[in-house]
Amino acid sequence: MSSDAKRTHAVLLKAARQVLGSASINNMTMHAIIDASGVSKAQSYRHFRTPSDVVAALAAELLRDINEELAARPEEFEKAPAATYARAAVKVLTSDSVPNRQIILYGRVQSEDG
Repeated sequence: MSSDAKRTHAVLLKAARQVLGSASINNMTMHAIIDASGVSKAQSYRHFRTPSDVVAALAAELLRDINEELAARPEEFEKAPAATYARAAVKVLTSDSVPNRQIILYGRVQSEDG
C-alpha cells in the first residue's frame, strides 16, 4: 500500500471512529464515514466496500495495538502473561471506549450469529 493509500485508510478509520462516537454501529453507513472523512466516494470504496469491512479493519487495529503494548513489555509478559495481556487490553480498549466497546460487541454478535 502506498503512503497516500495508507494515509487515506487511516483517515477513513478515524472518520469511522468519529461516526461510532455518536451513532450505533448498526446505523453506521459508508455515506456517514465518507462525509466525516472528506475522502471521495470512489477512493473510499477502494478501501472499504461495506461498513462491516470498516469494522473488521477497526478490530484488526485494536488487536495490533494490544500486541504492540505486549511487545513493549516482554519481561512482564513472560512472568505474568494473563495479567499483562489484561492490562494491555484495558489500556487500548479504554483509550477510545465508545467506539471500541461497539467494535468488540459487534464482533461477539457476529461470531455468535455464524
